[in-house]
Amino acid sequence: MTRNWIDDVMDATLEAESPRSFVRWAALCAISAVMTDRVYLDKHYYKLFPNIYVLLVAKSGLRKSFPPMLAKALVKVVDNTRVISGRNSIQAIIHELSTTVTKPKQSPLVKAHGFIVTGELSTTFIEDPQTLTILMDLYDGHYHQDGWDYTLKGTGKESLKDIAVTLLGAINPPHFKDMVHSKDITGGFIARTIIVEESRRALKNPLIDAPKQRLDTAELVRYLVELSKVEGEFKWSDDAAEFYREWYKTFNPEDMEDDTGTANRIHDQILKVAMLLSLARDTELIYLKEDIQEAMDLLESAIKTAASATRGHGESDFSPKVRIVLEELESSPDHKVKRSELLIKHWGDFTAAELSIVIQTLEGAKAVTARTVGKDELYTATDTLLDVIEAFKGGIH
Repeated sequence: MTRNWIDDVMDATLEAESPRSFVRWAALCAISAVMTDRVYLDKHYYKLFPNIYVLLVAKSGLRKSFPPMLAKALVKVVDNTRVISGRNSIQAIIHELSTTVTKPKQSPLVKAHGFIVTGELSTTFIEDPQTLTILMDLYDGHYHQDGWDYTLKGTGKESLKDIAVTLLGAINPPHFKDMVHSKDITGGFIARTIIVEESRRALKNPLIDAPKQRLDTAELVRYLVELSKVEGEFKWSDDAAEFYREWYKTFNPEDMEDDTGTANRIHDQILKVAMLLSLARDTELIYLKEDIQEAMDLLESAIKTAASATRGHGESDFSPKVRIVLEELESSPDHKVKRSELLIKHWGDFTAAELSIVIQTLEGAKAVTARTVGKDELYTATDTLLDVIEAFKGGIH
């Protein structure tokens, strides 16, 4: 896979203790923040912009604040959008987004562009039951291209034009549960938010010795400055379009257990993240198949993480996953199915790692054989398929 700017960020922070996934998502948010609404995908009924909301969830002491602070530092140097941090009311944020910003030798910033970034989200917002609902409106800037109005006490009506807001915040699980209420879980905020949860530091480093590779923010900023000048419409490469089209036709979020609505919105999240991955590679504004695939890989656990974070569920039950694979084997020609086909068709039902466990379970039960075919794996049901299916179904039901 082609090396990109995110790889540079990952290498520059290799000796930091923060979970690696947190650093990766912080880098994606930095790109999102500087791009604002300069690039888009024409979805014909609306324009999709690359703004994303990301919450990094981890218990205290896991160094979760460093990635947001790195993203904040990089975006501040680029200086093409408002960087909103510190303790604020949602009304103050609306007021800041509506206020024209003038700077020497720069065009005035009149659009409602902003990067809300914090190392501890629970202390960022002054308590207000409307905070997450309003943030949800700000996320959907593509629905408010003709403007969005809000009446504030004392200052009257505030009008936001051309909204493009990116959010990156770290939070620990108890504060997450205090901040996110049932209306936010089922009402749409969680569905619009990518929740990344980690339970361990990437490594232990007392930081006595200087890192072998110095964190050079000036070097990292150079490419972001270049990106901040790019604008235009994203286009599809043929293989990316075909891959996404086939996935979309087989993905059935209505059949999934998901109270948050994440599954129903994941298609746009994939396209937003794929935009950011493409921009990390080059400025051609073209989706490649690898962009869509990597976005799917990054978001693969989003639905389950959202459910876990909002419901506090533990390990998932593997019985439904086993049943899905058995049913696919039973109904497929010659009772054979490729691993890639299962992962595409049942994206969201199980991860690649979970599928591997299912196959190992079925191999142990002498129900399936697996062999490598090129870069793929082919799973074949054994002669005892029907007996095994009945046995598993009996155990499941």
